[in-house]
Amino acid sequence: MRKHKVLAPAKKETLEIDRGIALDFDNPELTDEDLKRMRPASEVVPKIVKAYREGRLNIKGRGPQKTPTKVQTTLRLSQDVLDFFKGKGRGWQTQLNKALREYVASYK
Repeated sequence: MRKHKVLAPAKKETLEIDRGIALDFDNPELTDEDLKRMRPASEVVPKIVKAYREGRLNIKGRGPQKTPTKVQTTLRLSQDVLDFFKGKGRGWQTQLNKALREYVASYK
């Protein structure tokens, strides 16, 4: 087992961190009273926790596919090809799949 060396912040850094926390009104530091009132998510929203643990809840907001149509794999691509598709922005993997599908169809 690997041991990690933890470096504690210097006193000056700690003061700067504390000052930053004090200035963050949207996210105040928790008090001892706040910590005493906290309960585990499994007590607060048990159905959601159960669904997540069973894989029925996707935290990205998408549920599981009813009938999976794609297979996860590892693929090595040339950097320029990857840059081209990633440069298209969101949905670049779908576009890459479409281009490969068209290529396969051209051989049928």
